[in-house]
Amino acid sequence: MVFNFLKKDSLFLLLLQFAFIAIGLYCFSFFLIGATAPGGSVYLPWLHYINYVDGLQYSIIKTCSFLLNLFGYNVTASSKSILQLNYSTSILMAYGCAGFGIMGIWIAFIITLKQPFKIMIKGLLSGLFILWTINVVRILLLILSNYHHWSHILPFDHHTNFNIVSYAAILLMLRFYMNKTESIN
Repeated sequence: MVFNFLKKDSLFLLLLQFAFIAIGLYCFSFFLIGATAPGGSVYLPWLHYINYVDGLQYSIIKTCSFLLNLFGYNVTASSKSILQLNYSTSILMAYGCAGFGIMGIWIAFIITLKQPFKIMIKGLLSGLFILWTINVVRILLLILSNYHHWSHILPFDHHTNFNIVSYAAILLMLRFYMNKTESIN
């Protein structure tokens, strides 16, 4: 009776597995950032081939550049992390702004729930796309608000607001995913 929390499908073990996967992905992302930075003490150039953090950053910057150009703004994406609007306002997208922490939480949820592979992949990819889209919208709003000098009624912290919206999206997606998988099973 005392060791019921160690049973195969106990909530405790599921939470432990979720935490292990989420923290592992988060730590691996930071290791990857450090190991692919030229001049770093642990520089491993062959890891550039799996550097998803740079790819994530680059895809967000390039998508924002494309969308802003589409709406008539003169945009320069001078690197994987710098976006400049009409030769004035610019943003430098730090690694922490790529959203890999939030995405890691979604990945950990999906892996922990142990669904059939096809369902898991669909849930994983659709959730990651939604979180990526939220991040693109955040970067677009950030550069446009700086360029147009939008005033804010309350203090505005785009990172905190992104986290709130992303966690709310994860909860909604998780609810949808759980309902979808229950109807299939």
